[in-house]
Amino acid sequence: MKVLRLLDKPLFGEAYRTFMAEQEMKNRVIFITGGNSGIGLETALRFAEEGAHIAIFSRREKQNMIARNQIIPYGVEC
Repeated sequence: MKVLRLLDKPLFGEAYRTFMAEQEMKNRVIFITGGNSGIGLETALRFAEEGAHIAIFSRREKQNMIARNQIIPYGVEC
């Protein structure tokens, strides 16, 4: 999942749009409620793939640690 800033001006070509898509999430901090399972976890993993740091908010501490262990291999903080 790449977050893409759409630039409709012909001045900006495909290479620029690709560059912006790759840079958009790197080193950003993403807050996800319910990020330890289901759609929240999948969202966290996708953002981690893009280089974003993840903050998960949920009620089950043990499940949070399991989710954290899945996210850490992407080289981001969780």
